[in-house]
Amino acid sequence: MQQGHVMEKIKTALDNVKNHGWGLVDLRNCGLKEIPAELFNYPNLINLDFGNDPYCPDDMKNKITSIPDEIINFKKI
Repeated sequence: MQQGHVMEKIKTALDNVKNHGWGLVDLRNCGLKEIPAELFNYPNLINLDFGNDPYCPDDMKNKITSIPDEIINFKKI
C-alpha cells in the first residue's frame, strides 16, 4: 500500500467515526507509530484495530510502542 493510500485509509476511518458514528476503526497496516490523537475525541468507540497482517511490508506495519493515558476514556472497548 502506498503512503497516499495509507493517509486516505486513516482519513476515511476517522471520517466514518465523525460523520456516520461508526464504532469500529480499522487502521491495520498503516505504518502508525502512535495512536491518532483525534480518536480520543470519540469515547464511544467499541473496536480499534491497529494490527498487522503477516504479508504486510515491514515499512507499512504499525509500530505503536506506547498507549496514552487517554485510553481509559474508552468505556466500550
